[in-house]
Amino acid sequence: MTINRSWLDGVWHGWGHTSFTWSIKLTVDSRTNSYIVDYIGLNGKSRLERLQESDQEIYFREHLIEGEDFSDQDLFVISKIDNNRLEFIAFDDKNTSNSNDNTIGTGIMIKQINN
Repeated sequence: MTINRSWLDGVWHGWGHTSFTWSIKLTVDSRTNSYIVDYIGLNGKSRLERLQESDQEIYFREHLIEGEDFSDQDLFVISKIDNNRLEFIAFDDKNTSNSNDNTIGTGIMIKQINN
């Protein structure tokens, strides 16, 4: 079965939540396997390595590119809400189980529309 992940291609903007709120941008080109997360305002950036996927959900390992006071190797899960919205959840890198106890960030992003 071929999985179509082109729905994720493009630039996404949104807000993440932990004990505070922060802006986030995701830039994706699935043809070149490029998935970059920019934590705007927090001065951090990560590359996402695709681990497993279905048509509506993709699991990634996060690799820190820039920034201090960021954890590395976290599990980053993206779920499609619809063609223009997605949800993300980041889990602590020390335990990859998907339990709320390990959640370090969640949020929603909206796809940037280019005219």
